[in-house]
Parts: sequence; structure tokens; C-alpha cells
Amino acid sequence: MPTEVIYIHGQKVETLRELLRPSGFWRRLQDYGLTTELPRGREDEVAFEQGYGFTDLVRRPTARARDLAPEEVSASVEDLIMRIGPTGESVPVVCTFAIVFQAVHAHLEKAGHRVLRMPPPYARREIVAAEMTRLAAAIRSAPEPREPIPTGSIL
Repeated sequence: MPTEVIYIHGQKVETLRELLRPSGFWRRLQDYGLTTELPRGREDEVAFEQGYGFTDLVRRPTARARDLAPEEVSASVEDLIMRIGPTGESVPVVCTFAIVFQAVHAHLEKAGHRVLRMPPPYARREIVAAEMTRLAAAIRSAPEPREPIPTGSIL
């Protein structure tokens, strides 16, 4: 079957999945050595096994960050701080959306957490490389959590 090649900001997009999930979140974690191979469909589970945890700021499904009202985001910050509290004082928190990063950054840093941000979904390749290199260095230098988080737990 012929495949049409699509380029977005100079990056080749070969599959529909890549086009629909442009940030390549899992691919970026693997490319910068933050995870090993994450089998398709088991990404969350295998990432948990490698010491990563995931949570949502607002506990309802949304297709896009812009679907979140600013008031809803602000009201969820305290709940997030309570949920990640047991992970340790300096556990890094990585945000994927700018709106979430802007809402939680100051609050989480005040609570003792380092707050990092994934590069934007359609960022230019050199921007992604620089930001992911900084993010990877920050995650690798983070001390271990005080209390281990059970494998597969969702905060």
C-alpha cells in the first residue's frame, strides 16, 4: 500500500498514529534514554515498571488542554499536591501541556518539587533536542523518592 509522507516542522510523520499523537511522548522518552523499549499498547504498564508514575491534573477526560477552564485547572492544584506528596520532596514533575505547567509550576515548586515541561508537540527538532536533553538531565539527577510508589499505581 502506498504511503504518503508528511512533514510537520521538518519532521517526517510516517504513520497515522504519529500524526494523531504528534508529540511522540513515548518516542521522546525512549530517544533520550529515559525509558527502554515500551511495547506498543503497554507503554503505561512498562513505564510504571521502570519507575514512572502518571497522573492527571483534572480528573475527567479531555481531548485537548484548551478544553479545561482556567478555574477548573486552578481548583485542581491542591488535589494534585496531595496526591504526589508521598513520592518525596524533590521528585520531578513533568507537564505535557503549557496550561497545566503555568497553573502548577509555582505551587509545586513551593511544595518542594521540581517542575519540568515536555517540549510542545510541533516544536522544531532542535528545540525538542535541547529541551529533552535538559529534561533528561534533570530527571536523571533527581534523588530517589522517600517511599517507593507501588508498581502500577496511578496518582
